[in-house]
Amino acid sequence: LKAHDYLFGYDDPLFETYKGLSKYIYRPVPINKFGVLAMRGAETNDSTTVRTGSNDLDRINIVTRVNGMSSLNAWDNDTCNMIDGSDGGFFPRHLLNRTNTLYLFHKDMCRKVPLVYQKDVEFQDGVMAMRFHLPANGYDTKGTCYCKGSCPPKGVFDISPCAEGAPFLMSFPHFMNAEPKVTEFLEGLEPDPKKHDFYIDIQPMLGFTLGTVTRIQINIQVKKADNDVILPEFKNNMILPILWLEVTADSLPEDLYNLIYHSSVTVKVVQQCLKWFTLAASVLSSVCLIYFILRKAKEEKIKQTEIENNKMSPCLSSSSAKIIITNLTSV
Repeated sequence: LKAHDYLFGYDDPLFETYKGLSKYIYRPVPINKFGVLAMRGAETNDSTTVRTGSNDLDRINIVTRVNGMSSLNAWDNDTCNMIDGSDGGFFPRHLLNRTNTLYLFHKDMCRKVPLVYQKDVEFQDGVMAMRFHLPANGYDTKGTCYCKGSCPPKGVFDISPCAEGAPFLMSFPHFMNAEPKVTEFLEGLEPDPKKHDFYIDIQPMLGFTLGTVTRIQINIQVKKADNDVILPEFKNNMILPILWLEVTADSLPEDLYNLIYHSSVTVKVVQQCLKWFTLAASVLSSVCLIYFILRKAKEEKIKQTEIENNKMSPCLSSSSAKIIITNLTSV
């Protein structure tokens, strides 16, 4: 069996039989071939409604409905069934700081997942981004309303309520951050945060998602009948990895890159230049104003002195005349 067929569909006699019977139970099969990711390539009428932010920018791109429904019915708790979180394209700018937890609505898990700040990164040629990633406990469900009956082990999330009861579970690749008992009977696993982390890079000024690296592992839980001796190497409730996926978007098209670069980097440089230019112009204007004020004051003082001198000149002339006349009379 080729990997492509295993993922996206191949002809299987048992599946063909089920397809034939499905019309009698009014649950038609939406795919023509059996494959782990066959539903991804199938036509679907699924729809997601998000807020545009026209009335409230703080709620831009928040998911409000899935297939017309304002809440889910996968879980036994209204809080967990609530539809909330970003669709991943934009995030409200006021939430983009190093202490806030962002939430991403993950339709395949029927829940919102947390994203926490990891570090600042240079995404592409000078465009900076804040990296938010799925924390180590992102798949943990103990003590939450995402458990139906017994909770799966730490580091594994049960998505069967979202997969029509199929015993599927989701985790980090290579069961990274899972508790040891999950990997007790498995070999060849080498979890590595650099290779198996899940993160999103967001431009903080715009709230726009620049890139994402989505890495998930799909697992299946073994459900054995009592006294089953056909597959003794598989323990009951053992979790087996089926595959792990990596979906990467790590660069932008040139036109979009230019738009984001100029709206974030160029605008910021221009703002800084204008700030210092305005400051320098203000200082220069103040110096010039002070100079002209002092010069004007000095000119006024000189003018006043000349006026006072002119007033004193006639008095001096009269006194001199009296002295001359007196002297002449004496002679």
